[in-house]
Amino acid sequence: METGEAVTLVDYFLRNHPGIEFIRLQWVDYSSVLRTRAVTKARCRSIAAGSDSYSLAQNCMVIPVSTAPQCSPDGIEPWSLRPDWRSLTVCSSGGASKHHRNASVMCFVAQLALEDPFARCRRKLLSDLLDDFSRQQQQQQHNQAAKPDGHRPGLLMGFEIEFVLLDSSFDIATLSALERTMTTGLSILEEIVWQLESVQETIRTVCLEYQVRATTAPRPVLGGGAPKSGCHVHLSLNDPTLGAPSSFLAGAVKKVKPLCAFGLANYDSYCRVVGDCAGEWVGWGTRNKDLPICQVGPERWEFRFLDTTANVYLFIAALLAAGKAGLRAKYDLLPSRDCNLAWLGNFGITEQMPKTLREALDAAKDDTEVQSWVGRELFTQYIKVKEKEVETFGKMTDQDRRRKILEYF
Repeated sequence: METGEAVTLVDYFLRNHPGIEFIRLQWVDYSSVLRTRAVTKARCRSIAAGSDSYSLAQNCMVIPVSTAPQCSPDGIEPWSLRPDWRSLTVCSSGGASKHHRNASVMCFVAQLALEDPFARCRRKLLSDLLDDFSRQQQQQQHNQAAKPDGHRPGLLMGFEIEFVLLDSSFDIATLSALERTMTTGLSILEEIVWQLESVQETIRTVCLEYQVRATTAPRPVLGGGAPKSGCHVHLSLNDPTLGAPSSFLAGAVKKVKPLCAFGLANYDSYCRVVGDCAGEWVGWGTRNKDLPICQVGPERWEFRFLDTTANVYLFIAALLAAGKAGLRAKYDLLPSRDCNLAWLGNFGITEQMPKTLREALDAAKDDTEVQSWVGRELFTQYIKVKEKEVETFGKMTDQDRRRKILEYF
């Protein structure tokens, strides 16, 4: 974004919200933890104008949840936050008036020592991929002399978030309450991913006002019959000029196992690799909730192998890249039919989902195509963080691991 445009956006926002005093600079780290630094509105304008910047040390970026607050950087790494001023919004979580003194903006993260400073930025990866989709859509419409339909974007997305309410002792709260919410389907996918983070913060803040704690952790309570929480993404491919929706889905199905490394990104995420959750077998169905992908309509799918421990920017970018590869290669989609487990093999569903984070990470490391989509720098750093989590969490008791995860999710 050009400096002049950034200043214009910030000035317009502050004029329309004169009560704002502080701006939260926010980013999501490799472990899907929302990090925040607050600046005054005067400094915010200086950053937008290019006369100031906000620098971070390496201990703000590479922090495995399992070892937090200890971090594991490669060495001294200068980082810088680059706000995406299009995401500037009032912080309205909760009902207290004090929240309206604050605004927030999501940031790209730049590693200044790299040849490409944004090579490790998950938000930039998704942004570039969406730009590529947009260019492809415009080119195909031009080639086919199709009239652009501004009211029918090529991609639509929404999320379901599941959460559990806990009391002060971290047990399930004994009250009736909403346990699932859904973000509105929007055409601006970067905004949707940010809204997912915002919704989670709002849920937590509102629940604290009622003296209960909301958690989106995949395994919030121990025990065989305990609830499990996921985060399902609904995706629609609406523009026929992009290619056959079935080819997009075929590309995604082909990469389910390595994609689990990004979507089921926590040691305990794999408690959901069972029927009626993320599913046990790689495949797709319609009403069959025992599979990781559910086709809601001819152009709309529900991807169930995701929870809020995922870095959603990274997962969505990899998912779209897989679908795009399917469109480009015009993959054929294996037929599917809702049936019991005994009949899955008749429809070519013979591959099991990863049972552990280690299995998912190994699948991703064995897939050079997925690595090329994510980029070497980002992929290497992400895998390093997750392997540290596997090592450390594997040495903990279930209860110690649960409490550690509840600190963040």
